[in-house]
Amino acid sequence: MLRSGRSALLALAVAALAAFALGASPVVAQQDASPLRLGLGYTANAPEMLSGVSGYVIFPAKGGIGLYVDAKFNPDSPRRDDNFLKGRTALQVEDEVAGVQFIDHKDSYRSFNAALVRSINPHLMLYLGAGVSQMTRYRQYFDPSEEMGLAGYFWVEASDEAGSSLNVLGGAFFRMSSVLIFQTGIESNPRGFTVGANVQLPRRPKQAESK
Repeated sequence: MLRSGRSALLALAVAALAAFALGASPVVAQQDASPLRLGLGYTANAPEMLSGVSGYVIFPAKGGIGLYVDAKFNPDSPRRDDNFLKGRTALQVEDEVAGVQFIDHKDSYRSFNAALVRSINPHLMLYLGAGVSQMTRYRQYFDPSEEMGLAGYFWVEASDEAGSSLNVLGGAFFRMSSVLIFQTGIESNPRGFTVGANVQLPRRPKQAESK
């Protein structure tokens, strides 16, 4: 599974780099020779980060080349639970609470990414980029005395196990209508599939030059 995911990411990266290097054909360049295009929308990295916002700007140079940025996060973090203990860490709990029992753990991610975008034709754009993925680990415990949490169950942050790492992403934008753009791709950390939709702001028609 891991090898197949890495192979797919490598293949997509090679294809995107080839598209950036070769550029758009003269026909495509003429079709996309328009003022810059702006898109805003929703994006997610399933299954770990199901909330996010994204945007892109495409310049008319070389048939369409631009920049994509996004921010994703996990909306279902244990930090939002009623039995999350603020100001306490997993190391403190294990050291100070007698008889405490470890139950489970959950990782919560957020990432910030940027990518280059290449317009291949009026209906397809490829992107390839990278960013920073930040992971926070939470641990759930049970206090037999039931003095902590709800009925003895509580979550705390395992701050010693948190960290940041590189996230590589690549994918494609597909035009579904004059304004709706569908996004799909893959990401390396956390490993998952990118899905999203952008609303592209309407293009302004070129005004004829006055003689």
